[in-house]
Amino acid sequence: MVLLFGFITYSQEINYELVNSEREEIQNLPEYVKDSILYIALNPPSEKERRKKRRTSFGDNQVSFFIGPNNTELTFNPNENFIASGNGNSYELGYNLKFSKRFAYYTAFTIDDLQASATVNSSNTSYEYDIVYLGFRNGININLLTISKFLELQLSPAINIKYFMNGSQEINDQSYDISNHPEFTGISFWGDLRFNINFIFNKNLKIGIGYSVSDNKTLFGSSDDSVISINQNQEKVQVSSDGIRFNLTYFLNKN
Repeated sequence: MVLLFGFITYSQEINYELVNSEREEIQNLPEYVKDSILYIALNPPSEKERRKKRRTSFGDNQVSFFIGPNNTELTFNPNENFIASGNGNSYELGYNLKFSKRFAYYTAFTIDDLQASATVNSSNTSYEYDIVYLGFRNGININLLTISKFLELQLSPAINIKYFMNGSQEINDQSYDISNHPEFTGISFWGDLRFNINFIFNKNLKIGIGYSVSDNKTLFGSSDDSVISINQNQEKVQVSSDGIRFNLTYFLNKN
């Protein structure tokens, strides 16, 4: 009992010395620092303010998945008399980083499977194309209008940097691999504009439907020249596509 009492007394003395030491350190602080500490102690942030700060810090993050058909038109520059058209599919996985109430930065990985066909009557020759692009989309999401926190109208302009993955060309039922054809290969920049109507179901989820339009300009090729200008006469494929897009969006941190 004596040892226990002594231990308790010793602990209280140490705690007293620490408290006095902390008080002396606080007293030595500048006045504006002591005022700030007092204000924080008397006005702790509410849970709503803490959630708002987290959303500001992380940008009200959202992850979106888009899928939809592509209506494709394919021509060859400068031979614009040849036009092939058809359908395909588009897939996109994106990330939304909000930096104001109406504007957000949006980036995404995209996969486009474009299919087109044409028949040249003068030579009685039929052509079919099936080409795949892997893309990296960069743009902004603009919230045009929000109705009763349920319906959201959104405009999304972007630049999509796409790389030609692979493809095939079929001429009169004879199939050819065009993965190394210089008119297809390389990196291309696509202008992309999308309009979305989103339905907000709850604090974690929204679904939507939209319409997307895009076309390309090929800037970098895989031929002997490292850079191919779009103004040169070398034949390069020009593609335009449009289509409906269905999307599913999940809020990573939502109030």
